[in-house]
Amino acid sequence: MRRIAMEKGKNSAPSEHVPDYSISSGINAE
Repeated sequence: MRRIAMEKGKNSAPSEHVPDYSISSGINAE
């Protein structure tokens, strides 16, 4: 589920429905 959240954090808006931990993971993953 982390992968999905990470991709959603990148593709969808940050304040859409993705927790900040997912957004942070997406940024760090890049």
